[in-house]
Amino acid sequence: MDQVRVLQVIGAMNRAGAETIVMNLMRSIDRDRVHFDFLVHEQKRCDYDDEIEALGGTIYRIPRYNVANGPAYRRICKRFFAEHPEIDVVHGHIGSSSAIYLDEAKKAGCATVVHSHRDSPKAKTIKSRVRRNFYGALIRKVPGIADEFLACGYQAGVDRFGVGVAAGPHFHVMNNGIDLSKYTCDERDHEEAKARLGYAGVPLVGNVARLVPEKNQAFLLEVFAKALEANPRARLVLAGRGPTEEALRAQAASLGIADSVEFLGVRDDIPEVLKALDAFVFTSTLEGLGMAVVEAQAAGAPCITSDAVPQTAIVSGIAQRISLDEGVDEWARRLNDVLAAAEPHRSQVDEVRAHGYDIAEVASWMADFYCDLAARAPRNREGAR
Repeated sequence: MDQVRVLQVIGAMNRAGAETIVMNLMRSIDRDRVHFDFLVHEQKRCDYDDEIEALGGTIYRIPRYNVANGPAYRRICKRFFAEHPEIDVVHGHIGSSSAIYLDEAKKAGCATVVHSHRDSPKAKTIKSRVRRNFYGALIRKVPGIADEFLACGYQAGVDRFGVGVAAGPHFHVMNNGIDLSKYTCDERDHEEAKARLGYAGVPLVGNVARLVPEKNQAFLLEVFAKALEANPRARLVLAGRGPTEEALRAQAASLGIADSVEFLGVRDDIPEVLKALDAFVFTSTLEGLGMAVVEAQAAGAPCITSDAVPQTAIVSGIAQRISLDEGVDEWARRLNDVLAAAEPHRSQVDEVRAHGYDIAEVASWMADFYCDLAARAPRNREGAR
């Protein structure tokens, strides 16, 4: 069949987990077979918008769904799909309104897929857990709204869609692939990356994540402050942005470590940052997969991560999981042990590939998936309108 047109429905295309996963896929998929457009719920331009348009994608904008605007939101979606009959597949990443936009997409003759990007509902508030379960129930119980179900792992599928869906034939795990060619790193590459970042000869600790409560950088700052007592030359870099940045800066000052901590902001060279690290510390309270942990291992950075990160993200011998309940002292001891080991820096690209995180393989699978799904769409079946 002709090129399949896929609409990615998402909140805003900023540098965050699900958004970066979609961009990795867009860069690597066979664009002669599959074309991506985006339906976003953000009126201002975002981090990835320029690249999306450079790759040929179109970005459509609609208002955010807030329950109160439900009827108006449905009318907007209905009109959108009526005006865009070229769309074959709708891939939904935003959960709160998925029962509405996927329903209107189905009525317009599109094939539909819904995607769960995280699990661990026990770590969420009761309010957000109830809301998530409610939206998940709508998707799995209203017949035909979603043709296929994707998740970053089996547990993420269970938590969003239920055991019945996750054990069924229409559920698939889509590994969050990365471009492994960007992460190859040996000891020389490591030292050069560290020097380019401005930390030559310094023990360098890092974290790559949004600055939000669930990423728990406040705990990381406490751990690092404790580690500095035995390792005063160490430095910490935090790559990312978010609403907790001001509070984190104030915390670093109150701990007396502000001169040892650098906030890097949003970066477009994350593989280079990860190559520079002597230790990657990930203190999240909630994760679907913890893709940054996989990336850090690919780049050869020894990882210490909370057990909120699924075991499936631990793909090499340079990563270890530890409970946050172990406390600041134990985390600091583990961190200093890693820094003291000073093992030669070697990327774990082969291990990451062996666990299914090579974007080339993921993109090939997804191209087949989209094409098969499009062929089954009502508007593309033989005899359909």
